[in-house]
Amino acid sequence: METVTLKDVKYEFKNKYHIVRALDGVSYVFERGKFYAVAGRSGSGKTTLLSMIAGLANPASGAVFLGETDIAGIDRDRYRLEHVSVIYQNLNLFPLLTALENVMFPLEYRKVPKDEARRIAEEKLSSVGIDETMHSRLPSMLSGGERQRVAIARALANKTEFILADEPTGNLDTENSLNIVLLLKNLARTENVCVIVVTHDPAVAEQADVALRIHDGTLEE
Repeated sequence: METVTLKDVKYEFKNKYHIVRALDGVSYVFERGKFYAVAGRSGSGKTTLLSMIAGLANPASGAVFLGETDIAGIDRDRYRLEHVSVIYQNLNLFPLLTALENVMFPLEYRKVPKDEARRIAEEKLSSVGIDETMHSRLPSMLSGGERQRVAIARALANKTEFILADEPTGNLDTENSLNIVLLLKNLARTENVCVIVVTHDPAVAEQADVALRIHDGTLEE
């Protein structure tokens, strides 16, 4: 089973006043088929952890492995394209593309034929509860919960083994938050993907297969 493993990962940065040790020797194995929630106060290192797994930042020391391969030796763009999808808090949907076109975009970027890209995008939108009547709508014409579902469908369409979500329920009401969390939890099982969500919401952590917390740069269950 493919895993992402952090081995003694350390990362620090300097803010206006002092050096912040965001990760201080973090070691952990993330497995496919599980839904992980990572909680912690603001500035505790949650987003830094996702950045390490996504290959968007390099550890000061330690390493991140995909299976047995240190991702430091992998082309990062290809790594994210083929193995890791990131759902950002602001979603990063293209405002001038429809819901369907947004989901098709990464497939067409990978040179998937347009008809096949459309078929996959329609299938993934359906799997997250976006019906055909919404496929032609621009993001501005969708609700917050619907935009979140489009972003999740885009991540699924890329067929990566790991989906990373940064505060995916931060801008949603309670009902939509629960729906999104249950959707991600179900996808971990049905699609055999590893879903890692960073959150400050205790209700999200309650639904996780594994609940983790970052405190003082360390990660603990």
